[in-house]
Amino acid sequence: MKNGTPPYRLNRRAFLAGLATVPAMAASTAAHAQEGTWKPGDGLRLAGPTQGLETLDPALARDMSTNFVIRQVSRGLMGYDEELLPVPELADTVDVSDDQTTYTFTLREDALFHDGRRVEAEDAAWSLARALHPATAAAAGTALSGTTFLSDIGGADVVMAGNAETLAGIEVIDARSLRITLEGPSTTFLMRLASIPASILDRHQDTSTQDWWTAINGSGPYRVAAVDPATSLELTADGPWRGSDAPVRNVHIRLGMNASAPENLLQSGQIDLLDDAHPALVPLLQDPATGLEGYEVVEMPQFAMSYVAFGGNEEPLDDIHVRRAIQLGFDVPAYVEAAVGETVMLPEGIIPQGVLGRAWRMDLPAADLDAARRELASSRYGDAANVPVIRIHAADISPVEAMRDVLGASLGLRIEAVQVNWTDFLDGLSARVWDAHSLFWGMDYPDPEALLRMLWESNSSDNYTGYRNDDFDAVLAASRNEPDDIVRQDLYMEAQRILIDDAAVIPLYVPRRYTFARPGFSHIPVTSMGLLGLETVR
Repeated sequence: MKNGTPPYRLNRRAFLAGLATVPAMAASTAAHAQEGTWKPGDGLRLAGPTQGLETLDPALARDMSTNFVIRQVSRGLMGYDEELLPVPELADTVDVSDDQTTYTFTLREDALFHDGRRVEAEDAAWSLARALHPATAAAAGTALSGTTFLSDIGGADVVMAGNAETLAGIEVIDARSLRITLEGPSTTFLMRLASIPASILDRHQDTSTQDWWTAINGSGPYRVAAVDPATSLELTADGPWRGSDAPVRNVHIRLGMNASAPENLLQSGQIDLLDDAHPALVPLLQDPATGLEGYEVVEMPQFAMSYVAFGGNEEPLDDIHVRRAIQLGFDVPAYVEAAVGETVMLPEGIIPQGVLGRAWRMDLPAADLDAARRELASSRYGDAANVPVIRIHAADISPVEAMRDVLGASLGLRIEAVQVNWTDFLDGLSARVWDAHSLFWGMDYPDPEALLRMLWESNSSDNYTGYRNDDFDAVLAASRNEPDDIVRQDLYMEAQRILIDDAAVIPLYVPRRYTFARPGFSHIPVTSMGLLGLETVR
C-alpha cells in the first residue's frame, strides 16, 4: 500500500532551528511530559493523513495512513494477531478445505455494527461484492483498491465487469454462516481477507453519495463521533469490542495541515502518539533537549520498501541497457548514507527480510560506472548524449533528484524529476501514466506476493508501470498454486531475481518504524506492517 504521508514532513534544519530559537518550548515540553497536563479522560491524540481524510470507505482506500484510520472503524472476517498471522476477526471460526479453495465462516455472536445491529453473513457477501463492482468506484470518481485482494473469489470477473451484483463464489448459508469458494487454490487468501478492502459494511446503509462515509455505520471498535475531513476526526468506543471494552475510549486524530510536522506536535505536547517518526529526526527526538525523556520508543523493521520502478514501455527506458546503466550508475548505499542515515536499512533484495520468517537476501548490482558506460554503449543510442530525457515522476522527488544529479554528473544522462501532488500521483499510478516513478510501498499482507504480484505481475491492477515479463508471470503463477512452502519461497526468490536482472526496479531502502508514545500509554500494537488496531492500547 502506498504511503500517503510525505517523508519530508519536516526537514532537519527546520527542527534544529526550532529548538535553537525557542529554547523555552523545550523546557515547557519537558515539564509537560513529566507533570502531565494530559489525563486519561482526554483520550489518545495523534496525527493522521496530512492530505486530509479522503474517505473511510474500505473499497476506495489507497494509502497507508488512510488505511490505518479505516481499520479503527471497520473490520472484516479476518484480522492479524501480533505475529501477523491471520486470525478470525468478525468471524468466530473458519474451516478450510483440503485443497484450499473453499472457506466456511461462522460469525461471532458479538459482531455488531455501531448502531447495535448484528453483523450478518449477507453483510459480508454484499461488502465483498461491492468492493469489486465498478459502480463503487464510479460513484466516488476514483479507483477500487480491492481487486488484487479479492479477484480470485468465484465470479469476481463478472462482478468486476459490472455484469453482476453478487459473487457466485459466495454462498450465504444462514444469518451467521457463509461459504467462499475460490477459482483456484490459494495459500494467501486468509491474509488477503484481513486487508482493508475486505472490511464488512452495513448493507442497509446508503453508500450512493460521495460523503456517506462521514456517518459510516462501521463494524470496528471505534465509531465516528465527529469529522471534518480537512482538519480532524473524533472516534469513540461506546461499547464492548469482542467481549471487552476498548481501554482507550476516545481518539482524536488531526488531519491535513493540522497534522503537519508531527514531530513538532509531539514535542509541544499536542499529540500523545507519533506512529511513524521521520527516520532522520529520530536522533533529535531522543535528545533530552526535546523533553521527551520517558516516552516509550518502539523500533520495528518494516515490511516495506522505497524504490524507483521502470516499466520499460516508453523510450528510452524500453531499452534494457539504459535501465541497467541507471542501475549500475546510481550508488544506493551512498545515497542512503547521505540522505536518510542509519535509521533505515539497505535493501538486500526486493522482499524485506523476515517476511514469512525467512531471509530473502540476494546480491544486488553494485555501483560500477565503467559497466554503466558499457551498457550505454550497447544500447541503441550508443552514448549518453543520444539518450532522450528520462522523466521520473514522484510525490517525494528527493530520491529522483539525487539520481538526476548523480547520473547527470557521472554518465551525462539527462533525468527530469517531476513532482506531482499526492492525489494526482495516485490517479496517475492507477492510470499507468508514469512509466518511471519513485514510490514508498508497504505490504498489505505478510507474504512476498504482496510486493511481487501486486506491483509487477502483468495483470495486477497495482502494476503501476505496466511492466510485463512472461517469465516473471510464469514463476508467480507457479508459486500461487504451490503447496510446498519451501518450493514456493524458492519461486519468490527466482521472481525477485528476474526483476533485478531486468532492471525493472531499483530498491533504495527498507524502513525502520519508530513509534513514540507518551508515558501512561502501553501495549502499542506496532508490527512490521505498521500500527494496527488501537483497541489494544492501555
